[in-house]
Amino acid sequence: MKNRNCTSENPDKIILKWAETFGPQWRDLISLDTEYHLELPDELNKWHVFVMDSGHSILCLLETFIHTVQENKYEDYLLPVPVKSVLRNYRIENNIVIVNLQYDKKFGLIGYEDDDFEY
Repeated sequence: MKNRNCTSENPDKIILKWAETFGPQWRDLISLDTEYHLELPDELNKWHVFVMDSGHSILCLLETFIHTVQENKYEDYLLPVPVKSVLRNYRIENNIVIVNLQYDKKFGLIGYEDDDFEY
């Protein structure tokens, strides 16, 4: 697994909890070891995952969910966001990547045009 050292919370633990929400077949859907083709900042690299149906992503917390998260339950609110979208505008809070994107219950994440998939 990638080096995902984090000072206050271990991303590996959170990422694994997040991945396990997909059930026992999660290893067929998500790769935690696939490298991104460009060098990412360490603060993003430790949250990088490869999701089979949407490509290279960063697990992020949407700004709109920041006050909803119960203590240490980030895995319930993290979303895989295309790397390109995260690189446009993000911030780090409590070692979690925060993005200001919209989420629609019917359509899912509403990101930037042309940032949907990156394989």
